Parts: sequence; structure tokens; C-alpha cells
Amino acid sequence: MSQMKWFKKLSTVILIILAHYFDFALGRRACCTHFCVTDDLEKSNEMITHCVDHVREFYDRKNAAAVPVQPPNAHLFLGADNAANQAKNNYHFAWMVDYVEEDHGLQTIQQNFTAEQHGKGTVSVPISNQSAHSFCSFTLVIFTSFLEGVWDAEGGGGKTGAERAALHGFEINTAFDLYTFLKQYHSTVTNSYHEALHQVDTREFHYFPRGTFLAYHPRR
Repeated sequence: MSQMKWFKKLSTVILIILAHYFDFALGRRACCTHFCVTDDLEKSNEMITHCVDHVREFYDRKNAAAVPVQPPNAHLFLGADNAANQAKNNYHFAWMVDYVEEDHGLQTIQQNFTAEQHGKGTVSVPISNQSAHSFCSFTLVIFTSFLEGVWDAEGGGGKTGAERAALHGFEINTAFDLYTFLKQYHSTVTNSYHEALHQVDTREFHYFPRGTFLAYHPRR
């Protein structure tokens, strides 16, 4: 069975989120890959916005646990490809307007589209080396994708490892099984992307069961 057929049999979607943030413990910008695993196959805008909110809260809690305590991130920069169903649509921009006005501690929110259409290939990250050196302590940069560019390497490595493990007797038959396996065996970053802006320092894993995401656009 090919990896594509095996993964389709799992009825699973992995949304890969690359988050660039300021790590107060390290005193520098760091990058974390978030694996958002679900058995909801819609790949909807509501999935994107829910996961973005979940990851933003993750880093606000991280700031609150820092010594000394740090305030929530004030600036949210979002990057995605041009997939109309997920981010490049009026519902997403309506969500952005409401989201920045809600009580999240945000002052600004920005969306950037970095790849043509929904094709594979290199995704250009909209952060220059110069801006990386002066990375704002309270800026959270989030790139979302269903496996493209560096996202491909991160997500593909996890899928390949899980498929091989299943062939050798691991019980990986559902989205939750995959989440459990990845969290236990894929947490350590062992590969390098030879590019400072893309280098992943850590990985985090999140599971969202079917029914987590809204099945309608609340701002329709």
C-alpha cells in the first residue's frame, strides 16, 4: 500500500503550523512546528482560524509562564498560500477584523499570501535576515499549510515515520493513533534545513476531534 493510500485510509488531516516567536528563556527568536491532527476532512477556513487561535493562546501562556512574566503577543503575522477555501476569502478577512478587536491583547494582525495558487514548491518567507535580527519580542509569526515547502519536510517526515512504524506492528488506525505516535516518537528535531529563518527548534502536537470546528461560516 502506498503512503498516500495508507494516509487516506486513516481519514486524517494534518495542518502544519510554523510559528516564529521570541523565546525569553533562550533570549532569541525560535521556530516551532505545530502538528494539528484531526479526523475532520473539510480543510475549512474555520479549521484554519481555530488552529491559529489555539496556537496563539499556546504562546500567550508561554509568555505568562516566563520569568519575569511577559505580556501577550501584541502583533500577529499570518502567512499562507492562496487556497481560497482556507484563507484567501472574505470570511477569513472578516474573522481578522473581529479577532484583532476582541480581547486577545493584539494590536495588529496581518495576512500575507506567499505561494501562487495551491501548488507545491518553494514558499518564500516574508521575513528578511535584517528583520530577523531585530525580531520584536511580542510578535508572533504563524505560517499555515497542508504540507508545502518546509511544511512538506516537517509533515512528510512525520507521515513517513508513522507509516513505517505501522508496517512494523504499531497500531495506527485513526487520527488519534497518529497524534499519539507523533507526540511520542516525532518530538525531537534531528534534521536541519540549512536556513536560519526556517530552522525548526521544537515540535508540538495538538489533536482536534471531529466536531471541533464550526460547520458553517459565523460571519455569513
